[in-house]
Amino acid sequence: MFRSVRIQNFRQFKDLHLENLGRINLITGQNNTGKTSLLEALFLLLSPTNPEVILTIANLRGIETVLADGPNAWGWIFNSAAEAEVVTLSAVDDRAQSVKLRIKSSRSLRMPSSKPPPGDRAPGTLEYVVTTSGRPLVALVFEYEDSWGQHGLSRIRMETDGPRIEHEAGQIHDLPSFFVPNRSPRSTYDAQAYSRIVQANRDHEVVDSLRIVDRRLARLQILDTGMGANVHADFGDGALLPLNVTGQGFSRVLTIVTAIVESAGGVVLIDEIEDGLHHDVMTDVWKAIIAAAHQHDVQLFVTTHSLEAIEAAVGGSEGYEGSLAFYRLEREKSGEIGVVAGEDHRLRSAVKARAELR
Repeated sequence: MFRSVRIQNFRQFKDLHLENLGRINLITGQNNTGKTSLLEALFLLLSPTNPEVILTIANLRGIETVLADGPNAWGWIFNSAAEAEVVTLSAVDDRAQSVKLRIKSSRSLRMPSSKPPPGDRAPGTLEYVVTTSGRPLVALVFEYEDSWGQHGLSRIRMETDGPRIEHEAGQIHDLPSFFVPNRSPRSTYDAQAYSRIVQANRDHEVVDSLRIVDRRLARLQILDTGMGANVHADFGDGALLPLNVTGQGFSRVLTIVTAIVESAGGVVLIDEIEDGLHHDVMTDVWKAIIAAAHQHDVQLFVTTHSLEAIEAAVGGSEGYEGSLAFYRLEREKSGEIGVVAGEDHRLRSAVKARAELR
């Protein structure tokens, strides 16, 4: 479990340092202070040998196309769009072991050519891969190292037929992780994820957690009624209703709990947890999520705009005192993003005093 995280030169963050992390980490702050960016940075750090995660992040941001050749192809991930900078993401866990991922943009990198070597050039000779303008393609280079001695080097660049990914060295045993965006995934995705849970004979763990939210839940069943596979729920009357008609809230809780079960021993990142959930059910939702996180040894990083969601996290963590941590991101006079942090007991005192925490 991470105890501290440092993010340098990534999106809004010139240098952000979070310390005294807990099992459940609540991230709040005004718009454009980097709440989602913080989760994205962690997602990259947790996937150090999979550069394609950067395209997942782009897609979640609504960036459907990353151009192979442009004046600043990857600038959107760097602080102040400065591709000359190096993004550095690092963390220290509760055993004082450290991990670090450095991401840089490069036009000068030599890549293996897929074309037959011209003339007398020996097979396997490296050459620049260039655009129609004659300039080398822009690549993102991912360099990973940790205090166990593991290291890795991988690259991603965009070509006309899609991304090209290369690995030069290292095999990393990374933590299981999952990013839950602030909009619910397609119902077919929930069906696929829950199918994996059923195959692993762990479906009872998900159902037990969801019963904390709605005690009437008797069972979950995957059915394909001609419109694709969907998760259906029986709320005690024998009828099976597709979750996408029972309300977005219950489906979102299923997505989160399934992610926790599948990410045992790892990290789950949840963006705007209150999305689709009425404040009346938030305490029960937190009870289910926090119990599942402890049961499966998962660390959570959760963003929220909602004071009710923060208060519900405190109410839903009864019996798990000491597991919460709170971080409010703020834009300082210098324009950089800073953080106001509070450990579990301070958060509980602030909620009791009805302090403004957002």
